[in-house]
Amino acid sequence: MMVWQLLRAGADLNLADDDGRTPLHAVLHSHEEMAQFHRSQDNDLISRGFQIILEVLLDGGAEKNLADNFGRTPLHVAARQGNLALLHLILKARADPDLGDDDHRTALHAASDLGLD
Repeated sequence: MMVWQLLRAGADLNLADDDGRTPLHAVLHSHEEMAQFHRSQDNDLISRGFQIILEVLLDGGAEKNLADNFGRTPLHVAARQGNLALLHLILKARADPDLGDDDHRTALHAASDLGLD
């Protein structure tokens, strides 16, 4: 797997881009874009691929509470997407569910906006 090879080569798990997005943010945003593009039976396979990448990053020590330029942590992003599987993985890694974004909104606010139980 390419992500694993880059980590073995010493890639920084917590290096942010110009928007403040770390690799954890990137995998979550990419998953959302791919899911919108591929509204088909392949979504389960695509989702599993992103879950594996997320697990590799978290197991490698990626900081799960780092926020982007809008104050959104990976947990916020997963909640905004309504992706329970990815949300579960991030919570399992002990992400803080009470961190607020720049508007003081938590992941619970994001999930509630979607009407998710």
